[in-house]
Amino acid sequence: NFVTIEANDLRRMVRATAFVSVRKDDSVSVGQEAMKCLAIHCAKDDIKIYAANPYLFSSCLKTHENNGADFNVLIYAEDINEAINAFQNKEIQIFADDKFMYLADDYTFISLRIVNAKELTINTTLKKIETNKNLILGTIKRACLLSTDRKMIRILLKANKETNLLNIQGKSDRGSINEDIEAIIDGKDAEICLNGSYLLEVLNAMDCENTEIRFDAADERIPMLVKNGDDEVVTDSTYAIALLKRK
Repeated sequence: NFVTIEANDLRRMVRATAFVSVRKDDSVSVGQEAMKCLAIHCAKDDIKIYAANPYLFSSCLKTHENNGADFNVLIYAEDINEAINAFQNKEIQIFADDKFMYLADDYTFISLRIVNAKELTINTTLKKIETNKNLILGTIKRACLLSTDRKMIRILLKANKETNLLNIQGKSDRGSINEDIEAIIDGKDAEICLNGSYLLEVLNAMDCENTEIRFDAADERIPMLVKNGDDEVVTDSTYAIALLKRK
């Protein structure tokens, strides 16, 4: 049995998740090989693709008709990213056995070695904030300019239910930023702290007009989730960013 998916949809899904993965030739701790991979779950009515490293998590969902394929595999992100660019047809067929996942169209047949099988789950019962993606992206870009090493900038997000404003603060030896953007805030006032460079990566990877943010301000161990907030969604992507402790 196999599942058929639009080639462009599969490319979008891989692009929306693969950037989180560690490169194949990078060193990882024992038991952390999954950080180099995409977890691909093909079920009755949808395809889900996940990626994770210690700081970022991403997932992408595409609803489709499935003629019976049902599998859960882990594939090196670099392998599938390279493979999907070889296809010429509009549609790609996907199926798997115990050792390989296969991609095929009328002209091309590619087998990708399965690393192992894994399923990731996330908690979605969190505080929700909705805002325009370009508004928050612009502020985060300006905040990241303050970073001295371009890898780390502490950002404080403060949600004000009464004013429906999301306050974004950041500072370093180079200066500080304190800006408010309009948002729809569900729940009580709250604040969280995170690395702004990770949020910038996620926002740049998203193709949408509106952004939905979810987090648990009472538990910093639970990552912040960022997803497409548009009503019309082609592929439903979710990204997670580890929170920092508030000073």
